[in-house]
Amino acid sequence: MNKNVFRSRHQPVLLAAAMKYLDPKPGERYLDATLGGGSYSYTLYQKGARVLSLDWDPLMIDQAKKHYPCPNASWRLRVANFADLAQVCQKEKFCPLAGVVFDLGLTKWHYQLGRGFSFQENAPLDMRLSPELPQTAADIIAASSLAQLEKWLLQIGQERFAAEIAQFLKKAVGRGLMAAEIAEGIAEIYRRHHVSPRNNPATKTFLVLRILVNQELENLKKGLEGAVASLAAGGRLVVVSFHSGEDRLVKQFFRRQEREKRLKILTRKAQRPAAAEVKQNPLARSARLRAAEKNEN
Repeated sequence: MNKNVFRSRHQPVLLAAAMKYLDPKPGERYLDATLGGGSYSYTLYQKGARVLSLDWDPLMIDQAKKHYPCPNASWRLRVANFADLAQVCQKEKFCPLAGVVFDLGLTKWHYQLGRGFSFQENAPLDMRLSPELPQTAADIIAASSLAQLEKWLLQIGQERFAAEIAQFLKKAVGRGLMAAEIAEGIAEIYRRHHVSPRNNPATKTFLVLRILVNQELENLKKGLEGAVASLAAGGRLVVVSFHSGEDRLVKQFFRRQEREKRLKILTRKAQRPAAAEVKQNPLARSARLRAAEKNEN
């Protein structure tokens, strides 16, 4: 791992919009479910809020301790998956919450850590966000049938060449190919079909593998439920997602909670970053923000 990747500050996506909806007040409790590069937590802390930050990756926690004035009485850090958000809040005696924020994207650092997230990395296809996870992306490919791989690529990634890519992945893992080599093999499949997508041809496949390795959609469902349960009346929930599957899950969750009169939706349409933000930070191009407020009981 290149330890120098953390020298530059991570650029958060839709930070101003998230703070507008969270509306942090001094002394109130806020939970950052995805610490990552730390910018959301640090901004809440600077505004006088009490902050509890979670991250499943202990490396992110370690880096926050080196780059920010934490932990301290007003800013706590815990290695935890946001699926366990409610339990962590109870254990830390940090409830009820005035606000919860989820930033579901990877930090730019993750693409440089040798875990196979990047299309350019000469690294094994790992993709684990936590070292405690038992299976890497390569393990999942090796253990799955062709039919199952194709189904995942179709259902989660809407990948048009799912059958061919599933076959290629099986062969690639068997040969021990690195992430960059696998990305190039997927690009070659697209070229054979004379298709030139706007994004890298491996984008959907890598996303599906990352979701599977880290059980991201299942954990997000649990995390959202835990967030609503942990919010005080009038507390705000903000979620920034980066692909349609996540955004659809959040939208449907918010609508269901509103029908059950637990939440009031504050963003009828997902808020997108302005062109200037995308130009400055290309990772923001697919970001969508949704916000809701917990109703009085």
